[in-house]
Parts: sequence; structure tokens; C-alpha cells
Amino acid sequence: MSAWARLEAEGRKRVAAALEEAGLEIPYAPGFDTVLVVRLPPPPVVKMIGALHIPEKFQEDPEPKSEGVLIAAGLKALDTLRDHGYLLGDRVQIGRFAGWEKAFGADVKEHERQVRKILQMTAGDLLGSFDLKERLYGKKPTMEIVYDETVGEHSIRPV
Repeated sequence: MSAWARLEAEGRKRVAAALEEAGLEIPYAPGFDTVLVVRLPPPPVVKMIGALHIPEKFQEDPEPKSEGVLIAAGLKALDTLRDHGYLLGDRVQIGRFAGWEKAFGADVKEHERQVRKILQMTAGDLLGSFDLKERLYGKKPTMEIVYDETVGEHSIRPV
């Protein structure tokens, strides 16, 4: 098994785990340079004023996390992401207002707080990958940055 195939197989396992945890499935295959990200849930917030507990339905929604799991990508996005060392299943950093959030499923109830949504954005809206940092600079690096003098560009390849 090649190094890319091994890394991609590990990524598919992370995608399946993230989707199972969120209780979602990939609704469609994104096209061109579009990617789908499941945003990680914000930490629970319990507000109290003095000794008075405020019920959950009256609390403001917590700020969404700017982290998510990359679950699907269009063909052009896959090529672009692979050139930069990103893989499906990576925990990625996303912009606060990047993309569009959409809840999928037949029984989606918007008034409930715990609805998980899938974020759709272009590949260029991804700011970074926490897993790529580990693959490049971790204790056991599985990727390396190389410079191709013939083209004059850097690229990332598996070790």
C-alpha cells in the first residue's frame, strides 16, 4: 500500500467517526472546488446571575467554534488540498463567517438547539489543518515539504 493510500484510508476512518458522532451523513457530493465541513460543537455554557440559574431556552447561543472536520471535497478541491497536504478527515481551522451552514435531514427542527449543520465553503476558505501540523512536525512525521527546482515550487509528499 502506498503512503498516500495509507494516509487517505486513515482519513476515511476519521470522516466516518466524525459523521457518526455528529449523527449526520454526507448529503451530496460537492462539485468543483467546494468542500464540506462539520463544525465541532461549542463548549457548553451555563449562565448564572448571582445564585439565579437561567434556563437553557433563555440563554444565548454560544459562539460557534472555528474548527471542524473536513468530510468531503469536490474533484478540484481534492487536487488542491492534496497538493497542500490536507486530507479528508483532517481537523481544520475555518473562518468565523466562511461558507454557508445548512441542516440536512427529514426531521430537522430549527427551534431545537442541538441541530448539527454541515458547512459548505470553497477550499480556499480553509485556514489551516491541525492534523497536517502533526504529520509534518510531530514526533513521527509522515509527510515532508520538498522543493522542486525544475518547477520552482514547494510541495508536500508522504515519507
